[in-house]
Amino acid sequence: ASLVRRSRVLDYSKTVVVLCQEVLKLVTCFIIILVSDGFTDGLRSIKHHVIVEWKTTLKVGFPALLYVIQNQLLFVALSNLDTATFQITYQLKILTTSLFSVLLLKKVISKTQWSALVVLTAGVILAQWKAPSPDADSSESSVTGVLSICLASLTSGLAGVFFEMMLKKGDSSASLWIKNMQLAACSCVVAIVNVMITEREHIAAKGLFHEFEGIVLCIIVSQAYGGY
Repeated sequence: ASLVRRSRVLDYSKTVVVLCQEVLKLVTCFIIILVSDGFTDGLRSIKHHVIVEWKTTLKVGFPALLYVIQNQLLFVALSNLDTATFQITYQLKILTTSLFSVLLLKKVISKTQWSALVVLTAGVILAQWKAPSPDADSSESSVTGVLSICLASLTSGLAGVFFEMMLKKGDSSASLWIKNMQLAACSCVVAIVNVMITEREHIAAKGLFHEFEGIVLCIIVSQAYGGY
């Protein structure tokens, strides 16, 4: 999160960064499958589960779309909130994940766990009542930041639970890395469409990787492998 805040002075495309994150995930899954299953068997498995069984791959399009939206919203949130407020507020994803687990997976949450979620929510609300920082950028909007991170938490919870539901009901012969590759492939398609729609003028004027300096590359790697 702090890397994104520090990179705000650079005029790079956040949408292209999201695309690069998904491409990195896809390549990583591809390499791991080839290493773990062997080159020939790995390629055969990828061809069967990702390409031949394309209908199954398309089923993860919904969570893929949600994850791309989530990543875009998090960039907006980080542009309008300080790092501490962002980290605290983003814990709402624990609440949304729990709620969707109850609704979609029919999980049972104990009274103690519900109490902890209420305390978490109360803590997030209290964190928004602090006095504005004197060093805050005049272009920042706390309302925009909080709204973005709340929507990101919502999409994160729904995407995570929906993908878990698919893992439990899907093809048991496919490995976890194959299913992650299906998700990454769909995410790449969604991200490419997003770039083509929203960044055509930016790319035409400045190029695809304009101001992709070291800190931007660090953001791509850290968010692809670690998240926010």
